[in-house]
Formats: sequence, structure tokens, C-alpha cells
Amino acid sequence: MRNVPNFVAGLFFALLSVGTAPAQSSDALAALRTASLFGDSRYLTIKMTMSIVEGGGAKERALSIKSSRVDGSDKTLAAVVSPAFLNKLAFLRVKDGEGTRQWLRTSNGVKRIAEGNRNERLFGSDFTASDFLDAASDARSAEYGQGRGEGLVVVRADTADGDRVVSFGSADRLVRSVEYLGKDGRVLKRYRVVELETRDGKPYPKKAIMENLLSGGSTTVVIDSIDDETMVSDRVFNPASL
Repeated sequence: MRNVPNFVAGLFFALLSVGTAPAQSSDALAALRTASLFGDSRYLTIKMTMSIVEGGGAKERALSIKSSRVDGSDKTLAAVVSPAFLNKLAFLRVKDGEGTRQWLRTSNGVKRIAEGNRNERLFGSDFTASDFLDAASDARSAEYGQGRGEGLVVVRADTADGDRVVSFGSADRLVRSVEYLGKDGRVLKRYRVVELETRDGKPYPKKAIMENLLSGGSTTVVIDSIDDETMVSDRVFNPASL
């Protein structure tokens, strides 16, 4: 009978943990959905240089990115500006109450990206349609992980493409790193910010790298300019205008 109090206490804490786990998971998922790769401004216009290293060779792309986060929608258009022979390439993503739709423009025309093709490489880089513009906003569930530095939040998310471990600022919500895990728990790809800059008191990733740990390749992106004050017309995000 001496063990009864310990048993009751253990049962109480077990029930307590079961009761709080869903809430913690819900909180982690809500926190993750506030995280952003480029900041939380309503409008963004970004000029970016993308450097791709693969198989001992290197190639560059200059990109123009326009984004709008208004009235519950999140719309982004990324287009290749140079080299000239690739300037017909563009990627459009629209997220709203109806879900997520994505389109890719190539020299052969515009096509809708099906859910099964979310891992298609974009512009020949190590980024795909599922990870180019956000960390894990399509996560089905999430839980908090161990912190990796002062002022950072770490969340492990379950997505359709596998688990992701996302680290982002607790105050600015800017993503600092993402690890993309396989079913066996191995890290397949890793995104990390290597240089931060501040504009009007807001940080943004001046330089970041996506590493493909399977192929040994990598893609580095450098933001050459960023404008978060000029409104971006909704007409920019019309698939018929691609």
C-alpha cells in the first residue's frame, strides 16, 4: 500500500500530459504558420541572385519576386530575369481559403503543378515547389523541439513531403534554418540563413543556402534589393497573365 500514493501521482501526471499534448501541438502548429522566409510584410518586391552548384559546375539566375499577403491570402510570383534564354521561366503560388494552387511557366507554356509534383526542382535549383517560398506552412501537425539559441523557436513539423525541423525567431518570426528529413530520420536537405541584414528595424535574409546532402549540390540565394512599402497589384498573380 505504500506505493499507492506514487501510483496515483504517476497516473495524475500521465493524464495531465495526455490532456496537454494536443494543445501544445496546436500551439506549435499555429506558431509555425506565422514563420516566414522573407518577413511578414503585406507586400514585398525582391531582386535576388541565385547561384547553383552541381556536379562541379556553377550557374546563376537573377530572379524577381513579388508577394502579397492580404485578406487571408498569400500570393507570390517568382520570375527569372536572366540569363535571357531562361526569362520565360516563372513560378506562381496562390494560397487562400480554397487551398494552395501552383503554376509553372516555361518556354512551352503554363502548366498547373499537381500535388504529386510538388518536389519538382525550380529553375534548376535545389529548391522545389514545396519549399521555395515557405518553411512548412502546409504542415499537418507539429511539436516544439529543443531550442538552438537565444530568441529562437524550434518546431518539428509533419508535412506531406516528410518531417521538417524549422528554427525561427521568437520575436521577428523570420526562419533561420530548416532541415528536411527522410522517413528514416536522415537529413536530406538543409536550408540556413548565413547572413542577416536589417531594413527599417526588420531583419531579412541577405544570404541563405539550400544544401542537398544527397547530391552534394547547393543553391545560394542573395537578396540584392527588397521593397516592403510599394503595393503589389493583385493582377500580378493572375495565372492567365503568366
